[in-house]
Amino acid sequence: MWKVTVKYVSPAPKSGNLTYRRRVPEVLQARIGKTEFIKVLGKTQADALLVYGPYHNHIEHLIALAKGGVTGLSPAEQRDRLTALLTERGANPYSAGRDDNERTWRGEAAEQLVGRYQDHTTGE
Repeated sequence: MWKVTVKYVSPAPKSGNLTYRRRVPEVLQARIGKTEFIKVLGKTQADALLVYGPYHNHIEHLIALAKGGVTGLSPAEQRDRLTALLTERGANPYSAGRDDNERTWRGEAAEQLVGRYQDHTTGE
């Protein structure tokens, strides 16, 4: 039986489930709104490996978005990072928002993301 080691995955002490656990760098904690990411991937190594790739990619997008926003990225990379952000915050990345509350939240989140890169006099 092969044993594969992947970053940020270890068995939980009590349950034995394989868990993805990754600390958020201190400088990014305010932007991300968390101090760490924790997710149970599964009981077996095979189960965990199936879930690991997409989840790790999701976390990488969130951290990259918090570090540098979306400037200088291709449209596909921007889409992937923003989709990861919306999914993490419980919003549907493929709609304008379920209700007024979510639409307001999306506007505020967009302002936080692009506000620091936008020229407020020209809007560019």
